[in-house]
Amino acid sequence: TIVSAATVLFDSSVVAETFTQQAGSVLTTFDDTLTLNPVTANSLALDFTGTALTFNGLVTTTNGGKIEITNSGSLTQTATGDINSDGSVTQNGIGDVFTAGDITTTADDISFAEDVILTGPVSMTTSGTGAANGDISFAKTINSDAAGTTRDLTLTAGASDITVTGTIGDTASLEDLRIVSAHDVMFTASIVVESIL
Repeated sequence: TIVSAATVLFDSSVVAETFTQQAGSVLTTFDDTLTLNPVTANSLALDFTGTALTFNGLVTTTNGGKIEITNSGSLTQTATGDINSDGSVTQNGIGDVFTAGDITTTADDISFAEDVILTGPVSMTTSGTGAANGDISFAKTINSDAAGTTRDLTLTAGASDITVTGTIGDTASLEDLRIVSAHDVMFTASIVVESIL
């Protein structure tokens, strides 16, 4: 557990039961893989509260381990910062999300409270089994990182739902928006993409 810190850097792989950070004023970075194996099933494996968080390596949780990120600054997933979670993945801070990394869960929800900016092609997969068992939800906007730099977004929810409350591509258009599978799909605002597949 990190109670508080300014800058935290893990430049080698980390293997632990859980990771908790209660406060961070600048940036926490994982440059290599992060593997979390909680003893208690379906508990929080990664519980981050702080300013900014960056994943440059694969993040893996087992035994139903959940991920909860409360970021007041940016949450960044690079192209090598994929997340493979055996539990839900929740971003509930007030900071934006910048991602080129994929997220995969085992029929567990993926949710974002703030704007999501795609910095590369991104896939999010839950292969859900029903409501609240693999839903994918975006509470605010989804955009590419720059006008003319269109990005693909692929969503696979299985028998669960996909909900996007904010606009898509209003600032910087997406290229392809792919819905591989879902039960119900709801878009409540405007969409600007090259194609919906």
